[in-house]
Amino acid sequence: MKKLLIALLVLVMVCSFGLAGCGSASEEAEATDETAVTEEQEAVEEAEEPAEEVQAEAEETQAAEAVQQEESKAAAAPKTQTEKKASTQKAASTQKTQTQQKTQTQTQSQPQQQAQATEKKTGSKADAESYTGKSLSDYEAQYGQPSSSSYSSSCLGDGQDGEHHYDGYTVYTYKDENGEEKIQGVE
Repeated sequence: MKKLLIALLVLVMVCSFGLAGCGSASEEAEATDETAVTEEQEAVEEAEEPAEEVQAEAEETQAAEAVQQEESKAAAAPKTQTEKKASTQKAASTQKTQTQQKTQTQTQSQPQQQAQATEKKTGSKADAESYTGKSLSDYEAQYGQPSSSSYSSSCLGDGQDGEHHYDGYTVYTYKDENGEEKIQGVE
């Protein structure tokens, strides 16, 4: 583009100098005016040319950046999918580990619960004596149910006397008309 403008400028100058020698002074003035106008147009065109080149370069840069972004997205997509898969696998592994830990804890706690239940059933005579005057249901909650129980009419009032047989001792209770049963003694 610059070469073309330079060639046009040279051509205009040659023509204007050639015309200057052929005509009168007024013709020379007109030629000079035309040359000045042409030179101004050329200067404007030359000024526009760098602006156009800068714009073209900017468009090329934008296009190159867009291509780079697309390439990086394309390259990142498999990584992102891989990272998502890894994250999902890690979460699944963590969940599986937690489930296994819960299962182990439950498995371990079952014997402990059974041992506690056994402990409840192995209360002693001294334990029962410490509950004298207290509720039989509290004692049973702590030490378990008796192996057998029996009731008869009470000589103490309108309620019932109870005998509750545990391994090695017997708990005697009084059950009033409201159903509240308290330990009276242990043998």
